[in-house]
Amino acid sequence: MKIRTSLFLLSAILAILVVTLGFMMLYTSDLTNREVRESDAASKIIKDIFELNIVTYEYLMHYEERMHQQWLLKYDSLGRLLEGMRTEEMHPEHLSRLESITSDYELLGDFFSQLQANFVKRQKLIEENKPQAEIDLSLALEKRLTAQALMRSQRIASEAFECSAITQQRIAQLQQRTNSIVLFSVIGFTILSFCVSFLTTRAITGPLNKLVRSAEIIGKGI
Repeated sequence: MKIRTSLFLLSAILAILVVTLGFMMLYTSDLTNREVRESDAASKIIKDIFELNIVTYEYLMHYEERMHQQWLLKYDSLGRLLEGMRTEEMHPEHLSRLESITSDYELLGDFFSQLQANFVKRQKLIEENKPQAEIDLSLALEKRLTAQALMRSQRIASEAFECSAITQQRIAQLQQRTNSIVLFSVIGFTILSFCVSFLTTRAITGPLNKLVRSAEIIGKGI
């Protein structure tokens, strides 16, 4: 094979490797960005549900209208976040977790509505001087509803934690894969560059050596 042909083939291989590496890096970057978005969304769910729990406790302690409105704002904010996540592309297992989180989210809203209705009913019982037994039943119902609401919020946080942990693991794997690609690419480029340099040097020095030998022969008069 001629040196020119060898150089052409090596250059073509080098160009193909560069293009392939570019596509692989873009693909890996896209995957990483998607995983980061899912991780950020899971972190926001965890943040929102903990804030919602705090407001829930404060509302149950004082039953103030201000806390009620604040709870509704936090609840609606979490709902918008879940709705936005459903429009994003995500892994099937994360999608199933999102459906589970959404179901618990809706039940959490139902339990809170029942808590509010139960409080209004208890206030009415107190105003009408109803028997203490009826008031105690209302208090017992409040405890059950509170426990169920907190259980749902804990399940939401648990699902979000698991999603975040899985996503972080995938991000680490993608970063490791990217580092491996870069390492092998550098090694490949180094080898190809050495081959190209060697063939180029050989292509130049070969004819030059022949020319020098010819000049020496002529100079000796042979």
